[in-house]
Amino acid sequence: MARRIGDGLTVYAVIFSVRCGSTLLCEDLTTAGLGWPCEFFQHSHGFPQGEFLGYTAVDLCDYLKKITNDAPNRLFGFKVNWYQAYTLQTALRQVYGTETDLLLSSLFPGLRVIYAVRRDKVLQAISAWRAERTNVWHRRVDETAETGGGTKNLPAYDFEYIRLKFNQILAEEWIWEQQFAYLGVEPLTIVYEEYIQNRVAGVRRVAESLQREIPGDYVPSQWLIRLQDDYSLEIRSRFLNDLKRNNGRLLDRFEQHFTFSDR
Repeated sequence: MARRIGDGLTVYAVIFSVRCGSTLLCEDLTTAGLGWPCEFFQHSHGFPQGEFLGYTAVDLCDYLKKITNDAPNRLFGFKVNWYQAYTLQTALRQVYGTETDLLLSSLFPGLRVIYAVRRDKVLQAISAWRAERTNVWHRRVDETAETGGGTKNLPAYDFEYIRLKFNQILAEEWIWEQQFAYLGVEPLTIVYEEYIQNRVAGVRRVAESLQREIPGDYVPSQWLIRLQDDYSLEIRSRFLNDLKRNNGRLLDRFEQHFTFSDR
């Protein structure tokens, strides 16, 4: 039953980690008519979950059919992070008794993969820390700076918590990349720092990977305001200094793969 869900659809997953720019990317994809990619496997969207992952086959199957049946233009996109993918994988194993992989290709045959990443992992971790401490994840053009994380809403520096988020981001990306290699998947990688320089070109790359086109006069969404500011850069410098004192060997080992320094 699980394998028949999504038949006839072009399905893609936007793989992301916290604060990598995936919300901006997915809003732009929606504006371009490339489905409505959101976190369908997050509880707030109605993903069925009971105590101790108490799924039933009816709940899960009905939910998956509902979200795919609503897909516009037979194009279904969804955002998924590692925890959400793991939770869904656990549910599928429990309900259907089958082995599935984190990319869910057994559920959605022909699944295309968009991999959203951010080059500067330190700023990504700081962004996650600020969002969690202030409960401000996004700011739209009609919101005030104070509502959206302005100067009156600056959390006190917390090295240990930022390092926790930093390590989480590294770990999740490592898990996904190991999974890609194991499955022989070559995702379309969208790098945040490059994407914000030319969002139209980035959306067009995604459209081409899905064998779709975007309107010639396409304009990306104008609703979201970038939250990074001088305080983020100040915290970045302070965190890097503390991290080098506490984890110098860690930086030496992984710097070739991730951006840790100002070089």
